[in-house]
Amino acid sequence: MSTSDRTHEGRPLDGLRVVVTRARERSRPLGDALTGAGAEVVYLPTIEVGDPASFSELDLALKKLAEGLYTWAVFTSVNAVAKFWERLGHAGLDTRAVGRTRVAAVGPVTAAALLERGIRADLEPQESTAQALVEALGRGPGQVLLPRAEGAPQHLIDSLRSSGWIPDEVAAYRTLPIRSGGAARDAVRAGAFDVLTFASGSAARAFAEQVALPSQLGLAPGGSSERLIVCIGPQTAAATEAAGFRVDLIAGEHTATGLVGALTERLGDRGTMEP
Repeated sequence: MSTSDRTHEGRPLDGLRVVVTRARERSRPLGDALTGAGAEVVYLPTIEVGDPASFSELDLALKKLAEGLYTWAVFTSVNAVAKFWERLGHAGLDTRAVGRTRVAAVGPVTAAALLERGIRADLEPQESTAQALVEALGRGPGQVLLPRAEGAPQHLIDSLRSSGWIPDEVAAYRTLPIRSGGAARDAVRAGAFDVLTFASGSAARAFAEQVALPSQLGLAPGGSSERLIVCIGPQTAAATEAAGFRVDLIAGEHTATGLVGALTERLGDRGTMEP
């Protein structure tokens, strides 16, 4: 549909076709929030979450955790929480292994995932970003366990070191590009959408590799497309731009609800989809 012809009556996103590129296991909250606001959701996952190449570092870290050798355990994603607890059980341990260590969560969704497993986060920054998390931790010393994605950007590690901490980064999972197929991919390649959402830099990179280049859809910087690219947070936005996309909107609250709220506010303020 032509976005310039859209009306804004009824639910705020009525008639809007929004592409969700998140991994299947994480796409439902965002999809439900978009559907609740009236959008037509196109599910086109570009990544999937898998095991790291080796669990050896994580398994060693779990033993150290059970011995109380860490000052903090820091979780920066729901995926990290899920894979960490999965491996905890594999090692014959349970939530009690975390009891002697303070726990930090990057944001409310990650904190909720911890609470589901019986852990109330000791620290959650007001802003759900890695930098805000480091600032909330304050100065070291002490060892910080950081289970996260294999090959994740190193700025968080550098910031922890600069603050006097000793980070122990271990691979808990990895994100893998998947070749999305079928009608959804063909429709997106043909430009039959209004909004493209990214919740991770890996999803943006995989979209460019597996679906279409930004320039092919008018989504590169300087493009004249009426379509919007919306990112869940500043780190995702930076990685999306590095993958060759422009970024039109960044959610202030870095959650699915925050992304939908930012999109709704943008349409209400502008009354048009033009970047």
